[in-house]
Amino acid sequence: MTYKLSILATVFFVAGMAVVLWLFFRIIRRLRQQSTLIRLSRKRMPVVKALVLVAGIGSIVIAQLLFWISANLKAYTPLDPSKPIAAISFSQPEESDPIMSLATRKSDSEQMISTDISMRSEVVVLEVEILRFPKSFSVLDIKDSYRISSIKFIDALSDSQSDLAERRIQQDVEPLWSFFDRLSAVLPAIKAAKITSDPLQFKDAGELEVYIAASQIVLVD
Repeated sequence: MTYKLSILATVFFVAGMAVVLWLFFRIIRRLRQQSTLIRLSRKRMPVVKALVLVAGIGSIVIAQLLFWISANLKAYTPLDPSKPIAAISFSQPEESDPIMSLATRKSDSEQMISTDISMRSEVVVLEVEILRFPKSFSVLDIKDSYRISSIKFIDALSDSQSDLAERRIQQDVEPLWSFFDRLSAVLPAIKAAKITSDPLQFKDAGELEVYIAASQIVLVD
């Protein structure tokens, strides 16, 4: 999903390095041409060259940011409201805690990978991170995406339903979500949200499919 973004980052990096190296070798050549370092120190770098240097360094910084975004976006899966993002089932092994099986979709394929989670409480909540981008970002193959971030075990006896524990599910790249959350204050077209499902109880035995519709988690029997 992010190879075009990686290509763009590479272009910025190569351009920035070319500018910096070009100015570096020009300075080295002038050092050799000057009779004394004192005469060179009295000369000021032209404003244009200074701006070019800033542009080169800025291009490298932008490239590093794009590489970081590209690498972390791989943990997210393109969002398709018509397809379930996960499937949940419950089982009760003998002499063991209840088990919740969570099948999630790999970001780069249609394959579902199942993970067995020992339930530390009878009630759990599914947390999902969502990133929404302008349609123009599709030029870089960047689309609305999601990541199942965690399973939260809820204290059903507490009025506040406080968390007893939390289990991280997929690759933890929360700094990327936080970055886009802050960026949305400057670019409202980019949105970052965290949504949670309704509480799931072990007695709700059976298989559930999990969908995302209108920024809400929908559970379907």
